[in-house]
Parts: sequence; structure tokens; C-alpha cells
Amino acid sequence: MADAACFLASADASYITGLILNVDGGLTSNFGPSCVSKSDLTGNRLCDDDRTKLRIPGT
Repeated sequence: MADAACFLASADASYITGLILNVDGGLTSNFGPSCVSKSDLTGNRLCDDDRTKLRIPGT
């Protein structure tokens, strides 16, 4: 938590805008977007519909 606060108070934080900064100890670091489109115009998908959903114990 302290590292995130220090980063946000630093000059480097001026390079990011509109970002949600997850502070979860790396729990979700191995998971990317559930499915990403190649193009907003074509709608082609880069992943299958039967992908595994993120499951966090205790939720």
C-alpha cells in the first residue's frame, strides 16, 4: 500500500491518467483482459468463448 501511495505522489505518476491502480499483492497479476478485440471496427476476437474465468477464493 505504501509503495502505491509513494508512486502516486511521485513525478512518475504524471504519465498515467484514467487508470485503476490495483493494490492486491499481485493476486491478479497473471490475469489479463478476459477477451480482447483485434479492432473496434472488425470485432474479431483473440480468444475463445470457453475461456476460464478468474476465480478468487473466498468470493
